[in-house]
Amino acid sequence: MAICLLRLFVLALVSAEVTGHFGLLFGNKVRGQNGGQVNVGGGGRLNGQQEILIGGGGGFKGGERGGIKVGGEIRGGGQGHGIGLGLGLGHGQGQEQGHGQGQGRGLGLGLGLGHGRGKVQGQGQIQGQGHGIGLGLGRGRGKGHGLGLGLGHWFRNRFGHRQLPGKGGIEIEDFEIYWSKPILDFSSFGKEIQSVLKEKRKIYGDILLAIDASSGIEETNFRKGCKFAADFAKYFSVGDTSARFGALLFGDVPKKICSLGTFNNNKDVAREIYYAQRINKRRETNTHLALDLMIESNLFDIEAGGRADAPDILILIGGSKCSNKAKTLAAANRLKNRGVLIITVSVGTEGSADLQEISSSTSSFFSAVSFDGLWTIIVKIIERTIKVIITPEAPPAEAQCAALVDLFFVMDASGSIGKGNYKKQLQFVSNLIQPFTIGNKGAKVGALLFSTQVQKLFDLKTYTTKDAITKAILAAPYLEGSTSTDLALNYIVEKNVFGAASGGRANAKRVVVVLTDGRSNNVFNTNRAAASVKNSGVQIIAIGIAQAFLQELRAIASSNSDIFKAADFDALSSIRRTLSTHICETVNEVTDVGANNVEAPNVAVEPPRIPLPDVPAALPPPVNPCPIKVDIIFCLDSSGSIGPVNYQLQLKFAAEIASNFPLGNDLAAIGSVIFSNTAEKVFDLKDYTKQSEVTEAILLTRYINSTTNTHLAFNLISEHAMFETEAGGRDDAAKIILFMTDGQSGQPKLTVESAERLKEQGVNIFSIGVGKYVLEELNSVASDAKNVFTVTGFNALDNIKKAISVRACDVSKAAQETDQYEYDEQ
Repeated sequence: MAICLLRLFVLALVSAEVTGHFGLLFGNKVRGQNGGQVNVGGGGRLNGQQEILIGGGGGFKGGERGGIKVGGEIRGGGQGHGIGLGLGLGHGQGQEQGHGQGQGRGLGLGLGLGHGRGKVQGQGQIQGQGHGIGLGLGRGRGKGHGLGLGLGHWFRNRFGHRQLPGKGGIEIEDFEIYWSKPILDFSSFGKEIQSVLKEKRKIYGDILLAIDASSGIEETNFRKGCKFAADFAKYFSVGDTSARFGALLFGDVPKKICSLGTFNNNKDVAREIYYAQRINKRRETNTHLALDLMIESNLFDIEAGGRADAPDILILIGGSKCSNKAKTLAAANRLKNRGVLIITVSVGTEGSADLQEISSSTSSFFSAVSFDGLWTIIVKIIERTIKVIITPEAPPAEAQCAALVDLFFVMDASGSIGKGNYKKQLQFVSNLIQPFTIGNKGAKVGALLFSTQVQKLFDLKTYTTKDAITKAILAAPYLEGSTSTDLALNYIVEKNVFGAASGGRANAKRVVVVLTDGRSNNVFNTNRAAASVKNSGVQIIAIGIAQAFLQELRAIASSNSDIFKAADFDALSSIRRTLSTHICETVNEVTDVGANNVEAPNVAVEPPRIPLPDVPAALPPPVNPCPIKVDIIFCLDSSGSIGPVNYQLQLKFAAEIASNFPLGNDLAAIGSVIFSNTAEKVFDLKDYTKQSEVTEAILLTRYINSTTNTHLAFNLISEHAMFETEAGGRDDAAKIILFMTDGQSGQPKLTVESAERLKEQGVNIFSIGVGKYVLEELNSVASDAKNVFTVTGFNALDNIKKAISVRACDVSKAAQETDQYEYDEQ
């Protein structure tokens, strides 16, 4: 075929007249959209760009051109009857048309076959230098089928513009030209961001870019959105140890462009986004479908190229209002609960309100007046992203800890944490072990997870190097589910994780570090389980994050000094050094017990046994409800003479008394302290506003189990100003202390003196003596003889419950009436 066409071409040269470039025609008259015209006969003329067309038995209309381009794309159509052949030879820049098209120098051959009346479309393009061949097949829009073939040899410099399919045949700058242009000047960024862009600081994060491709966005603006997203990726280093990018479009339906694991360099990422094509046909913006796709297809998970220890970020660029706002917000919240930071970029005003609600916070929402205005905010968006994924600078070298310790981590993997925060927890634990020397003469590490169930990660004997332990922690799976802290603590004892079979050592200090972000499913069972662990000779350190229940932390931890709090998961890093130092010093306190420079025996010291609390039955209904404005602080004896069973009866009694006083701004407020060899504030007047919370906090109060320094409790109430406004006290509320004890205080004189100071401040003190109480001391402490109550034992406390409640209510009413009388007198 090609030889025959070339022969026709040579014969035609003799008579063809060419205007401009070179033209040749045999057959019927042909008109082209470039102004070219060819007349029948040897003296044919062609004006416009170079074309050679040979028509035989049918007509060809250049204005409805169709065909293929190798290496790119072509669109267009042909119309006619019979068979038309086209041959084009180009020199310089132009088009060879038949059903083929190209740019550059070379030879093009086009062949078109048509049957019936129809339009044929194909895609493909070649530009620049090299050899290329392309074949396009298309089903006609109408009757018939069509085939187009293009063969060419041309320069492939990839310069110039490229025509993309879609409305209007938008032409965009070739990617190679675009990529060769410099990015923004680094000087417009802050110092920290500059250090990242200059690759002096590392970044590590998984980023998905979502671009609005709904049909309401004009094609030119859609292309600008793609270019902006490509520009954004252009700033970041991409790879396994830095950032990873994925991208998708959203409109009627979502369309994934690339996954997080698809490319390992930013140029390939940018090219894929730059040339992205939308498929939307209806004028809808189903943003929720794109968000659902991220969840259902796990686009941030390992299978899609995500990394368990990398922050997850979604950057959503939109210019349309969400078609279903409720579903979009619900899907966005599911992503946030999985730990995904959502940054939204609004273009124009149509979808601005929706995108602001979708974003994770006000600092994660950005807006531009138009698509051209996107580049005015790109610096701020890059800065926001880098702050999340920047790798912290290496901290100054810290002292290593060679302590002999068996360290077991109990980590919360419940659903309330979210995947992103879970990763931060894992990173915190892996960082926490860095100062410790790992080995038989140093630290051994084990770990487990808890949610609805318990999952052991590894034993003390499993890993012998710091790197291996770190990798195992960072790879821990996220379980989701509820918060069964009690099951995790029971596992410690039941599975004997500190036993020799699991790698434990008899002469090593045993420490459990519990991390949690909320209340356990069963606070009473958790309290019992923690006591069992501590009774087995294990020190428990409790770390509460965000909304962790302080009372439960106190019940879990071995002492108040073993409780650590972080405002959120980002704040964990602020307590890391303090915590690692605390663990190391605790171990040294145990082993460094020698005197006069005599080496201490390397034997763990058994702590005193802690009584197991009984799980109380549900509290009975209030016996004498008193809806009055009163501030009540319980002062409860936690000394060893009481015993664990009676201690629980005392707590239950206090909780029942508290239930008689409804809580509220114009009603009661409750606080509590305990005393033994020391005094501890259990909770302030301002801490709880629900009756169930007060009940739970009292019932979970830990048992100190030591001597009876009652005066320290009264001093604590004074020194901590527990009745003052800062602690939740009200100036116009009655002030009552309900003091309970089973014997004489260790310092009777100091006890009376400290009580007198409180009474001088207008506090009404009730004295409740149980068993071997000293009546004289009770009378000296109380504000009035009517405020003294005694019983023979803790089992008899129910006998005075109503009387105390009624008396406290009467005192509160009298105090309010006195305050009102004094106010009227003024």
